[in-house]
Amino acid sequence: MRMRLRRDLIADLKRYDTQLADNHRELAALLDELGTSLRDVPGVGTILAGRLIGRTGIAHRFPTAAAFATYNGTAPVQIASAQSDRHRLLEEFQWGSCRTWLTRFFCHQW
Repeated sequence: MRMRLRRDLIADLKRYDTQLADNHRELAALLDELGTSLRDVPGVGTILAGRLIGRTGIAHRFPTAAAFATYNGTAPVQIASAQSDRHRLLEEFQWGSCRTWLTRFFCHQW
């Protein structure tokens, strides 16, 4: 019984490994087809590039880097009270660690 379970688990792991490799190749081919330069940014690989494009779409649809920053929540928002002006990022930004990569890419791009 245990040997059969082990064989089944090993077969499952091999199948999952093959599926992951196939998915990675397919995603890389799709990114090549789009012609994105995201993977040229240090630290951005195929998976992160796919995730960013999946969240934001193609960058060329935004006329400027500022328009994109406003869309994704990385543009500073002015906070004014009395005599002081400050800027901060929106708290509602929901993409977690994508913010850093989006900012790095579009500062690098434009």
